[in-house]
Amino acid sequence: MSIILSLCSLILLAVPLVYQLICGYKSIKGLTKMSITEIGFTSFMAQILVTIVSFFLFTMSMNQSEEDIKCMTPAVGIIGISFMIGIILIVVTIIQAVIKAIYNRKSKKEYRSSTN
Repeated sequence: MSIILSLCSLILLAVPLVYQLICGYKSIKGLTKMSITEIGFTSFMAQILVTIVSFFLFTMSMNQSEEDIKCMTPAVGIIGISFMIGIILIVVTIIQAVIKAIYNRKSKKEYRSSTN
């Protein structure tokens, strides 16, 4: 059971990044009413919440293990992994915002040239 909790806590860390990738793509294509900024903010807040939940899941898994583990250094690794995923999340959000700005600029130019 402790291995399952450990894996869940690690997998859970990637959920906000996957959300950002999927919803950001939909926002770029105009398939959702949310803006890239709203999606990015939601993903960042979810990353903070998921980090807290994941940390507690990991510490629970360490407390339930049969081995007598007193060192919580691996649990601190969850925070480090979350920090790296958070940086990736910010980079992905910036890239998606730039792509959307370029996409909007091109569509406005095409609209202007078609009306003339």
